[in-house]
Amino acid sequence: MVKNEKKPKNINYGLHDKIPNKVAIPLVIQQIVVLSMDLVLPVLIISMMGGSREVAQNFVSIMMIGIGLGTFLQVLRKGAVGSGYFCAEETGFLYYQASALAVQTGGLALLFGMTTIAGCFQMLISRIIPRIRFLFPTEVAGLMVAMTGIAGIAPGVSAIFGVDDMKTTIDITSMWVGIIILAIMVSLNVWGKASMRQYSIFIGIVVGYVLSYLCGILNVDDIEQLVATPYIAIPAIRMEWSFDERLLLPFLVAVICSTLKTMGNLAICQKTNDVNWKRVDIKNVGKGIFAEGIGTSVCGIIGCMGLNSSSGSVGLSIVNGVTSRRLAYLVSGVFIAMAFFPKAAAFLAIMPAPVMGAVLLINLGYFVIEGFQIIASRMLDQRKIFVVGLSLVFGLSVDLLPSIYAQFPVQLQALFKSSLAVVSITAVFLNLLFRIGIKQKRTIELTVGMNSTEEVIDFMEASGAAWGARSEVIHRASSAIIEFFETAFGLELVREGKVRLEVSFDEYNLAVKVLYNGVLMEFPEQRPTDEDLLNDDNALVRLSGFLMRKYSNRIESCIVGEHCILRFHFEH
Repeated sequence: MVKNEKKPKNINYGLHDKIPNKVAIPLVIQQIVVLSMDLVLPVLIISMMGGSREVAQNFVSIMMIGIGLGTFLQVLRKGAVGSGYFCAEETGFLYYQASALAVQTGGLALLFGMTTIAGCFQMLISRIIPRIRFLFPTEVAGLMVAMTGIAGIAPGVSAIFGVDDMKTTIDITSMWVGIIILAIMVSLNVWGKASMRQYSIFIGIVVGYVLSYLCGILNVDDIEQLVATPYIAIPAIRMEWSFDERLLLPFLVAVICSTLKTMGNLAICQKTNDVNWKRVDIKNVGKGIFAEGIGTSVCGIIGCMGLNSSSGSVGLSIVNGVTSRRLAYLVSGVFIAMAFFPKAAAFLAIMPAPVMGAVLLINLGYFVIEGFQIIASRMLDQRKIFVVGLSLVFGLSVDLLPSIYAQFPVQLQALFKSSLAVVSITAVFLNLLFRIGIKQKRTIELTVGMNSTEEVIDFMEASGAAWGARSEVIHRASSAIIEFFETAFGLELVREGKVRLEVSFDEYNLAVKVLYNGVLMEFPEQRPTDEDLLNDDNALVRLSGFLMRKYSNRIESCIVGEHCILRFHFEH
């Protein structure tokens, strides 16, 4: 749910702002470049089955349509579909292992059928996300965001230094081109004006292409391939599907990993667009995941791979200071249009590796820092420290010690090839385990009198500090309790003078229970009128109850035996 955001100062064009065309055009180009980086994956998939260059090019064109539709669905705010944020979709890297296995097992028809089913899985998961919010507290969401950046370091650095699985020696030319491009983009962001910051990635890409051509990284064969590609062509949609139950597990793992990644990306979108951001809006996240599930199913139906939300695109929007929904619509439309202009796709396909690496690293840097800032926005007790620390250790071990995980059963290989997946799943599991005994409770008996306010404040602040509760929630709860004590003292609502106060906390909810003997308070939804306050002796009690209702998210009252019981609920 996108509502009442206050735009941060570092965002030039916020979620609801319109962008002038002269500003939008280079921003769209930058986003297209970032989102196109993984379009090499469809080419690799086709090469595995010995497909021709024409088949690969058509596959890429269909993938562009899928990316455009997925991005459009994500930015929608229609009922249960769409987060409403500029969180663009891209070729699903997390689906790569499962997709490759499908192609090798049963060809493209099996890939398309399993991708369609995977999207349905994700739509089902999205419906229960709000009900399992406790599995994804703020520190876990922040860890996912940070790990999204960390997981991209290896491919980004490898691209700059010109190394890969086949070539392990540093390419000095590639290294210097990558460093120069990175330096240009960073300099424009640090010392450039706001207008230059918006175009920093675009300028770096243009300079990168020129330097790569002059240094021989972009060679004659690449240029000839671009020239030989036709300007206009209608992609052929292959409507064929098959199913193999043996592939359900790999695709389900891909869906879970994709869902966790999207949760992290949407968390950063929410934080980026609202200076008053406190916690993840899990209902909004569920709508975004539902939109991604629809997009993935559509991709399977029209004949391409599944979708993931793009961390690079989100990072780029932060770098540029532009998160406008209008930009998302433009990017979506351009991507769909590009499917009918294969020369544009060919231009992106020959992007030099150091250019891709520099763009990737500058975006990922933001993600790492933003992720740890989200983690640090909560007080970390021993339970949270172990959730974050152990998950991070196990996740990093996937990249540092891949030979260990290569010995795991084949069915689990897809899971343990992704450090992001291992971090996310470990964090969720540990958070669930450590929730045993998490609910905490404190009780105190107070005498209604002149010192009640000070005693309530001391008790609530001590409880909040011990539980790591947000100060804003503790303050609202304290205000409601103090209002009761002041009213009870002034109007003599408590007969015996003693009030039992029970406060419980379970990370997402703060509950306050007040027990006393006396007169049961009323909590009207409407404020008593000035005339009521002048003429009705009970109007002051109702005014106090009205104020307490405003402080709390939910309030209940009843009489049990001789006791009056008030229950206040505060969302954390």
